[in-house]
Amino acid sequence: MDLKETLVKLVSQSRERFSPYNLLYEQLVHLPFNRPIYVLAIGTAAYQMTEAVLYHATQEPFVRIKECLVVTHYGNVKAPLANTTTLEANHLVPDENSLKAADAVIDFLQKRLYEDTLLILLSGGGTALMEKPVEGVTLAEFNDKIESLIRNGADLETVDSERKHLSEVKGGKLLQH
Repeated sequence: MDLKETLVKLVSQSRERFSPYNLLYEQLVHLPFNRPIYVLAIGTAAYQMTEAVLYHATQEPFVRIKECLVVTHYGNVKAPLANTTTLEANHLVPDENSLKAADAVIDFLQKRLYEDTLLILLSGGGTALMEKPVEGVTLAEFNDKIESLIRNGADLETVDSERKHLSEVKGGKLLQH
């Protein structure tokens, strides 16, 4: 086997091993048996992770998914998923759907009871997919500030720090809802 064949084989094995289907299955066994589970998935891989969880739930009688909310980038949703609301929004610079997504996440969390089981699936890119600017800041003002930072070469840490100050849902503030 030459180097190219070896690399292709390793990449293929890695993709299989680290796919959402395999990684999430290993974690689902830790969920409570025969209790409804609510899934909140946010990020680039949110749809794929939820799809994997729902697939495994059909294979395992102990996994009972009651309701899912998925927030992901435009173009990531392939088809409707059972008991799932999917919202697509813009990445990096929030749009109107980012505002709707933040409101939907807040509403979803506020409906959960203390005894409910909440499975949270996070992947990269989730920071900009849902947004709720602080009172007194419009979406246009929020975006102007973020776009200005990006245009002027600010690193991601600086951009995310500014987002926390301008947001009702960043920096742990989502937990207040």
